[in-house]
Amino acid sequence: MLNFVKGFKRLIPEQIQFFILIVLSGIAVIVSVQSQTGLFNFIEALLPVSLLVAAVMIIQMKKETMWAHLILLFLFFADYFGQIIRAIFSYNFGSSAFTTKITFWMFICAVCSIYLILMTASYLLEERPKFNYKKTAVL
Repeated sequence: MLNFVKGFKRLIPEQIQFFILIVLSGIAVIVSVQSQTGLFNFIEALLPVSLLVAAVMIIQMKKETMWAHLILLFLFFADYFGQIIRAIFSYNFGSSAFTTKITFWMFICAVCSIYLILMTASYLLEERPKFNYKKTAVL
């Protein structure tokens, strides 16, 4: 199992990883703005997600794939992964029903979260992240 996680990044070529990030970014935008009715509400929901998408694309173009996946996971998809876990554990034995309904987008975002978790774990296990601290003169 650990070998599968370590080698997960090699299963998918780099160009396809970039394409998957574009698709995941598109899903993030769609999910964020789908329920907005007014123009200002739409802009208010679209602006932060579009900045997130731009940051992820810039980071990916600089060949920092692990960080692009990690940012998209933590800033958008992790919440939906938590929602589906809470929905699964919301089963009420008295009424024999789930108290929280699992929606289509909740399921799609959970699948996207699993991909992002596997890809991030693969990069973390295979190669250690490098932190560059540059000393600069501050005026």
